[in-house]
Amino acid sequence: MSEPVSLLVPAFVKRLLRFCVDALIVYGETQFFIPDPPAPPFPAASDGPGALRGLPPGHPERMPWGKPLTASERALDRQLKGL
Repeated sequence: MSEPVSLLVPAFVKRLLRFCVDALIVYGETQFFIPDPPAPPFPAASDGPGALRGLPPGHPERMPWGKPLTASERALDRQLKGL
């Protein structure tokens, strides 16, 4: 039976081979990227009673700026000014 042969490889050759392997791994990770499948499109909005048609009445973004604040809004405003 033959005995295993041990090869003495200089350290710089090991470092060079390790560098080449690392470079190939990085190249493979960047060049052969497989993206996720695209998400299904959102369903079209229906014209039924539950269809979204912009902001609901009374939404803060629809309120006029000249309207005075309510008591609870003034209390919140005082709390926020303290921040």
